[in-house]
This record gives sequence, C-alpha cells and structure tokens, in this order.
Amino acid sequence: ECVLHHPQGVNAVAWSPDGTTLGTGCDNKTVNLHLVAEGYRLLGTLQHSRVVRSVKWSPDSKLLATGAKEESIHIWKRAGNAYTLERTIDASSSSLWSISWCPLSRQVASGSWHADAVRIWNTKSGRRSTELRGHTSFVCSVAWAPNGRSIASGSCDDIRLWGGGSSSSCTGEEEEEGHGSNHAAEESATGGHSALSSEVACKKGTGVVWSLDWADDGKTLACGSSNQTVQLLDAAPPAGDDASCGSQALGVVKELCGHRGVVRSVAWTQRKCQTRRRLASAGDDGLVIIWQ
Repeated sequence: ECVLHHPQGVNAVAWSPDGTTLGTGCDNKTVNLHLVAEGYRLLGTLQHSRVVRSVKWSPDSKLLATGAKEESIHIWKRAGNAYTLERTIDASSSSLWSISWCPLSRQVASGSWHADAVRIWNTKSGRRSTELRGHTSFVCSVAWAPNGRSIASGSCDDIRLWGGGSSSSCTGEEEEEGHGSNHAAEESATGGHSALSSEVACKKGTGVVWSLDWADDGKTLACGSSNQTVQLLDAAPPAGDDASCGSQALGVVKELCGHRGVVRSVAWTQRKCQTRRRLASAGDDGLVIIWQ
C-alpha cells in the first residue's frame, strides 16, 4: 500500500487498536507517532535514552508501552494525541527486545536478550508476575493471542506456542488488587504459570525470529526474521488443556518480500477498526512497509 522511510533502522512497528495511529521505534532512540487518516503524517515523538526496540498499545488504546535496549519498560498514558509517562517497569537487567499486551488485562509479556524466558509483568504494580521457560536462547519476540489464552514466542530459528489456559488466563485480578503476591513469587521461582503451561515447539528454517504478531482471527501468525522476509503462518493456538508438548511445522500461507535487511517487527491492524486488514513490517533498511 505504501512505504514510510526512516533515516535509521526501525526495530518496532505497532498500530493503535482504534486504528488512528501507527507507532515506530527506531535506532535514533525515538518512538514516532504517525496519524493514519492523514497519510501517516508525523504527529510527534517520544524520547528514550537508548535504541527503541518495542512499541505496543494496550487493547483499549489508552496506554502505550515502549521498551529500549537495557532500559525500563515505559508506560505512557494517552489523552487525545498527547502522551504522558505514567509508569516505568524496571527491566534494565534483561536487555528488552519485545513487548505484548494481554488482551484481557493490564499485563504485558516481554522477551529479552539476556533471558531464555518469556516474562509477564503487572503494569499496575510494576512487578514481574511469572516466567515461561522453554527456550534455549534469547527471546526476541512475544505475541499474546487475541483470545488471551496463549502466547507465541520466538528465538533463534524457533517458535513456541504456550497455551492450556482459560479465557481468564491473563486477567491477574488477584495480583492487580495486591493479593496473592506470594503465589506470584512462587510461580516465578518455579519458572511457569499454571494457566499457560502447555507448550508446542515449532521449528522453522528462517533464521532468528525477530517479531511475531497474531491476526485477529487467532489463527494466522505474521513472522519477521533475519532472512529479510515476512511470512504468514498457519498457527492455530494449542487447544486448551488438551495441548501437549511436542514439535510441529508451521505451514507458510504466504511470503512477503520487499525489505533489504533483517525484518525486526510486524504488526496487524484490527479488522473492527478498518474495512481492510493491513500488515505493517519494519526493518534494518529503515523502511516501514504497509501491506494489504
């Protein structure tokens, strides 16, 4: 559909769920906010002190989470087209790569360079509630499925689907109200969350999986990787408590070619906000490509 040029590499791209704004996180330490209805006109920027690696809006579009290399997760509160910093979550020890909001609560999942686990954070308290362990290398991409029951995570040539939870898997109400903190600490110590315990390892020969994002059908997974392509994968989430550990191949529905460097980020629009589904991809070549 169109291409947005940036002076440096783009590590993150995200649509606001209300369909009004496209955000990009860049090597020049800024988050750029573009107005979709005005031809992606640059609305403004949010500043970090390091390279920005992740940008993601909350499901209601009222909060924006951004993350930078060896920095905290920043939670920005949105009022119209203005953003003010509401909270920071200390993730500085993990060299953050990716953030994903739970569709049903104010929790975020993160992937990082210095950890082989998916970490889940409560954005109200700023505390880490649990970890999902299974990868053998750094986790550079995380994506919560639209139904809140599963998470996809990517590493070196490896995608894992975590499932087995109910629709309340990510609500975390007890932790948000300040109860059950000991239980959360126990879960973190044992390296797993009972509601997201099932795991399927999916091997792919596309290099490092830098970014993942679910389409709103809950079955199609977009994947950006080091082979300079965007792949659309047939990846229905694990089926509840019947999901079992094992390996499976993810079928490639379509491959999109247009970048001249590593694809660092992919992001779907939500169909409820736009008549046509769009996919944005961003990479080391400084391009943000909007696909129909």
